[in-house]
Amino acid sequence: MKYAPKYIKWVVCVVWMLLCIWSLQSYISHERAWMDSELLQLVYMKIMLLTFPSGYLVVVAGYFLSSFLKPILSFNLGVKLEFYLTCFFMLSTGFLQWFFLLPWLIRKTIYRKEPTK
Repeated sequence: MKYAPKYIKWVVCVVWMLLCIWSLQSYISHERAWMDSELLQLVYMKIMLLTFPSGYLVVVAGYFLSSFLKPILSFNLGVKLEFYLTCFFMLSTGFLQWFFLLPWLIRKTIYRKEPTK
């Protein structure tokens, strides 16, 4: 049983990617982008909404990892590099979650054979 043609999956994928790129571009091109922390929080909220729930997991894991490694290695990435790395990992996990993991789980539950008695 087929639920949707393959091109619908790709249309949704392209729209999702365009929304992600638009969110990043709207922040980076703003004249107060790297000076205003409220704009930074707004773009993080947009990306977390697009990558829910894996985006939250990436942020929490990144926070704990950076708070653990900063005292040991005594380094600071800087605002821009930290922003780009966080967005990259959030969008990567969101893409994997929405376009590989979720369809796999749906296929697995739909085509699961019922046990015979």
